[in-house]
Amino acid sequence: MAGLTLFVEEAEFMADSNHLAVLTQSVEAWNAWRQHSEDTPDLSGIDFSGRDLRNVDLHHADLSDANLKGAHLGNANLESAILIGSCLNGANLQRANLRQAFLSEAQLQGADLEDATLQDAILSEAQLQRADLRRANLSFAVLDLADLTEANLSEADLTAARLTEATLHRANLILAILVGADLTHAHFEQGNLRWANLSSIRGKGASFQSANLNLAILKDAVLDGANFWHSILSFTDLQEASLLGANLSGCKLVGSDLRKANLTAADLQDADLAGANLEKASLHQAQLEGANLDGANLRQADLTETTLERAHLTATTLVLLRP
Repeated sequence: MAGLTLFVEEAEFMADSNHLAVLTQSVEAWNAWRQHSEDTPDLSGIDFSGRDLRNVDLHHADLSDANLKGAHLGNANLESAILIGSCLNGANLQRANLRQAFLSEAQLQGADLEDATLQDAILSEAQLQRADLRRANLSFAVLDLADLTEANLSEADLTAARLTEATLHRANLILAILVGADLTHAHFEQGNLRWANLSSIRGKGASFQSANLNLAILKDAVLDGANFWHSILSFTDLQEASLLGANLSGCKLVGSDLRKANLTAADLQDADLAGANLEKASLHQAQLEGANLDGANLRQADLTETTLERAHLTATTLVLLRP
């Protein structure tokens, strides 16, 4: 019985020989077969590295543990395909349809996913270092613990995506859309998020250390305990954002909109808030030692128990709340 059990376990990762034979013929033959076949393709464990599979129809196919390194899968239909643990390093997936695909623990290092559709895809713990995801649709995708170090996500749509504890060191997110995304404990150190839309994100404990968020939108964002040490947030929209206990020391917040923001117990030491709008913001117990508040608007801001030693307050508007 032990031998039989071993045989079954190995067979789970072996491609169906009939399916493999059809795909080996040509993409055209494969697509024609798929139009008339009701079989769910089993191509698990195949080695098609470097193959030209442009326009191939692999929807719902089982490609778990497949080797597709350097394969050309441009315009391929991989909707709901199972690619768990597969190797797609350096693969060309431009404009591919990966909607609802299962890519947990997949290797996609340096893969080209420009304009690809990954809506509702599962990419937990996927390796996406240096991947090209420009204009990719990742809305509602799950990227928990995924590694996107130095990935290019400019103009990508990550609406309501889940990026809990994901790594995005030095990632390019210029003009990316992350509205309503879950960024809890995610890492964006040295990332470029200029003009990105992060409205209503959940980012408790996230790290944006030394990141560029110039002109980004973070309205209604929840960023309690987040680390923005020495990041650039000039002319950023932070209206009604929750930054309870956040580290904003050394940040550039010139001209930023912080109206009604919750900065209770936040660390703003040596931050540059020149010309910032902090009207009705809560700065209760905030640390503003050495901060530059020249020309800032603090009208009706809560400054109870706020530390302002060495702060610059030239031409600052200070109309305090009545007790």
